[in-house]
Amino acid sequence: MNEYRINPGVSTRTIQLTTGERVRFALKALDSAVQQAGSRFVPIGTEHLPYLPPRARVTRAEVITAPDGESDLVMYGQDLRFSRAAEMSLVPPSTYAPVPTEPLPGVTVAAEPRNYPADVWPDIVADAPLPVEEQAAWAGLPPLIWTIDIPIAWGAVKFAGAFFSRLGEEAADGLLAWINRALRSTKHPEREALIQIRFYFKDGGPAVLGFAPVDAHSDASVDGLRAAFDAAGLLAEFAGSVAAGQQPAQLRQCAFQWDADQWRLAWWATDDDVFITSWFNTNCPDPQRFLGSPLMEPETDGEASLSPPNTETQPDSS
Repeated sequence: MNEYRINPGVSTRTIQLTTGERVRFALKALDSAVQQAGSRFVPIGTEHLPYLPPRARVTRAEVITAPDGESDLVMYGQDLRFSRAAEMSLVPPSTYAPVPTEPLPGVTVAAEPRNYPADVWPDIVADAPLPVEEQAAWAGLPPLIWTIDIPIAWGAVKFAGAFFSRLGEEAADGLLAWINRALRSTKHPEREALIQIRFYFKDGGPAVLGFAPVDAHSDASVDGLRAAFDAAGLLAEFAGSVAAGQQPAQLRQCAFQWDADQWRLAWWATDDDVFITSWFNTNCPDPQRFLGSPLMEPETDGEASLSPPNTETQPDSS
């Protein structure tokens, strides 16, 4: 496929966002982006919503230094072809019996701090039961997403019991309550949030994603998130099957969405294609739930119109 140049607007220069906020990137951040582009699958999505299938991917990147000494990030990408994926669901057992488990090391949570008031974010981090990392989304008000990152260190194995019990009893019990408290403290808290459970290889291999929408103001929604957490072992088992070579070798990323009582396959991607299930085409959550506004709605200033052709006053020239 044809490769094209992308200017993402990421620079060491100070840039003003649509909100009026002024930001700039460190050169180290630009260099890190170049390294990631060269070592892993970097999807190009829509409005920083990772549950939507990528439209393209970054093939490579470079940092260009201008005569004034400032640096700009330049990326190169290619579009992905869209095809249909076969349906698949990961269904949990009816009960979770407590079982002895090995600890789950290296787990972190990440979010965009600009979704929170400046005086609230430090308290959220201080109260976290897991290490917190900051994400940066190039948007005025980024979608409300909490990502739980779990490095894959196993093969094709069966995970019994509630998966997050492997974090330790205190962390497992506190994680859901902490996320719920954090979501109630956001800017524009009427938005729903998206919880992303991401299983990844540290060397940049394929990633397995699980998405669970949650409304912190709905007890039923929070209970649904608890069920999704308990059933995350199913995602871990699928991630292990990727590590064991049981999935297509060209797989780069796949996504499941929690649906009441099971993880349903939404889509999976290779370097050239995205395969989307019919179920996800029908049940894809409305992005407005997480953005707080319709998808990619442009700002407007006034109105302009065109006129229909007036054919009554002109003679026929034929």
